[in-house]
Amino acid sequence: MTSSISPSRHLFWVLLVSLAVSYIVGAAYTLLWNPEIRFWKEAYAVKMEHARLLDAAGQPKTVFVGGSSSAFQIDPQILDEKFGIPSVNMGMHAGIGARVIVALALPLLKPNDHLILNIEPDLLAGDLEPTPLGLQFLVATGNFPALSLLPSSAKATWDDALLALRPGLRNVVTMLGKVVAMRPIYRYSTEDIHLGGYLTTKQKGALAMKNTWPKTFTHTTDCFLSELASFTAKKNIVANYLLPWACFQRDTAASARRNFAQFAHHIDAFLPEIHDGQAGVDSQLEEFADTPLHMTQSGAQRRTNILGTTLNHILQTP
Repeated sequence: MTSSISPSRHLFWVLLVSLAVSYIVGAAYTLLWNPEIRFWKEAYAVKMEHARLLDAAGQPKTVFVGGSSSAFQIDPQILDEKFGIPSVNMGMHAGIGARVIVALALPLLKPNDHLILNIEPDLLAGDLEPTPLGLQFLVATGNFPALSLLPSSAKATWDDALLALRPGLRNVVTMLGKVVAMRPIYRYSTEDIHLGGYLTTKQKGALAMKNTWPKTFTHTTDCFLSELASFTAKKNIVANYLLPWACFQRDTAASARRNFAQFAHHIDAFLPEIHDGQAGVDSQLEEFADTPLHMTQSGAQRRTNILGTTLNHILQTP
């Protein structure tokens, strides 16, 4: 008995089913097996659990919100034990974008908390829109609705998020290459995640940056900062901006400080700047790990001690 389905229609259904299966497999890889998503999802869970413990103890908390430079520079355990500042390090992968970094932190903020925005200048002055990795991470952690907490961040739709679940060709090729070469599939592991969300790495190889240039702020960035300031004010949350540290060559450090100071001065109109005496620049290369933004444990201890002293001075100043 001959089939009543034409060859063209049969081919159509084969292609449709193949596309559906490939999308499901790709989305499953992104949400369940992608080592980058898995690591940062685990780090995010540690950060959120620490925030919940502080809330349960009835303690107002300081929340540091930034890219991975924040994650590798600020140790909440030192701030709590040495300076009496309960805190959470919400530093995340810069690749998810500034809007997503902030969106992940907003739901955990309570009245009387202290938000310290610690996002890298290049990230904050650049394209703020959620990246594919950022949308993937929001879906993986169930936080996509958090984007709508700031009106200008609500442009991304569920359609955008679902389309972003397809893994990029570069990611797939990179992972296959690492498997074939029997190399670690991701440079960081869960052993690098510590109390309060602080991260460490034993990897080295950082090179000091040569120079930086003045950042140009767009209306979009100003709108974003204005909305963040309004959001925190309405919730009775103190909000500040703190420059993350970056390693620069000694002969260009003064120029970099001037450029970063100009950058922070602009943000000060929305979120008052915290001055720690460094203006975002350090030249002790031996205290940086795998990038000029990720500090070693000894570097992070020094950075956190300076920060703790600065914060306590601010709190004690009428």
